[in-house]
Amino acid sequence: MVKYACDMQLKLLGVDYIDLYLMHSPVGVDYISDEDLMPHENDQLRTNDVDYVDTYRSMEQLVHLGLVRSLGLSNFNANQLKRLLENCQITPASLQIECHPELVQIPLIELCKFHNITVVAYSPLGRPKACNPLPDYYTDSKLLALAAKYGKTPAQIILRYLIDIGTVPIPKAAQQDHLVENLDVFDFHLTPEELLQLKTFNTGRRIWKFEKAKNHQYYPY
Repeated sequence: MVKYACDMQLKLLGVDYIDLYLMHSPVGVDYISDEDLMPHENDQLRTNDVDYVDTYRSMEQLVHLGLVRSLGLSNFNANQLKRLLENCQITPASLQIECHPELVQIPLIELCKFHNITVVAYSPLGRPKACNPLPDYYTDSKLLALAAKYGKTPAQIILRYLIDIGTVPIPKAAQQDHLVENLDVFDFHLTPEELLQLKTFNTGRRIWKFEKAKNHQYYPY
């Protein structure tokens, strides 16, 4: 179904090729129809036992066919990434993971650096939905002091922090002023001491737990 899905996506996008094609999760989901991408039965996600290595090998064929330029992964843990690297021909260009001050997966980031895999940080500000309260660290004196020192907002300090530790944060924004704010983080750098201060927020709290797949053999968390 990999080439089938890619052909359909190319048609919907109206392009001849895709620059970066990601596997969203190591957990396989049953194919029911083109419209139902997350099928449920009795409130349970319908998963399957397809090996993510086999899925990735099918994705590699998309590169050979010229339909895709680069491949990536999302929501893989370190052991799953290592196994895939041992069984692939094309090294993933990126790994997209949840990453914010309370969840900085240093060993996984270092593994990616070693293999020249770009880490893309989703939910980098720790609040993926505007209706959710801000995490406590937004009012922490350490973060507020850095914001005052550099003339930036706490959110801008957080984005700079994630950049300085080697990730590419992709914050979501619905308002133009937030888009402008998110981009205004390239005129300063945090010192090594300041990076260590922000590292103290790393409690391991995960926002996206994908609990409906927690009993799957390839559940990553």
